[in-house]
Amino acid sequence: MRYQGSSKETRGWLSAWVSFLLGALAGVPIGMIWSWVDYGSFQLGYMSNHVLGSALLVGLFALGITLLRRWLHRNPM
Repeated sequence: MRYQGSSKETRGWLSAWVSFLLGALAGVPIGMIWSWVDYGSFQLGYMSNHVLGSALLVGLFALGITLLRRWLHRNPM
């Protein structure tokens, strides 16, 4: 007997992965602006930590929203 949720689960995790990547891409310009405001000038060498940190945080935030929406869809209140 075939597990009925198998095809939806793969698609669900793919959408979660895509939401993380899109959130990380949205975090890159946020990190660039944050670095620019923090240092007062556009310095590429000091920008990497701000860009990577904000990309990670915004990506995790987008992933959390996606997982929360999926959980609320499966467990209506």
